[in-house]
Amino acid sequence: MVDPTSGEEVGRVPAGDAADIDLAVRAARLAFDEGPWPKMRPSERERIMLKLADLLETHATEFAEIESVNSGRTLMGTRLFDVNLSVDYLRYMAGWATKIAARR
Repeated sequence: MVDPTSGEEVGRVPAGDAADIDLAVRAARLAFDEGPWPKMRPSERERIMLKLADLLETHATEFAEIESVNSGRTLMGTRLFDVNLSVDYLRYMAGWATKIAARR
């Protein structure tokens, strides 16, 4: 991974192939069908998503700095659009965990 603003290498990401993708998809499907998430009460799902939003907000500057290096965009841009909007979306979607389940 190269910082587009300086050309400096800031990390290495291993390459994946079709077999790696297949493994990841199978693992995700298994987790979705048989993992703890589908067995949770909707209110517990909401609580976890809200906790994730809180943690992202707490570490917003760090995430914005990482994304700024990753994308070459300004720190203000990554903070406002990538991090802050992600926090807002997580909180919004967390509320749906109890709304959708209530309609089943």
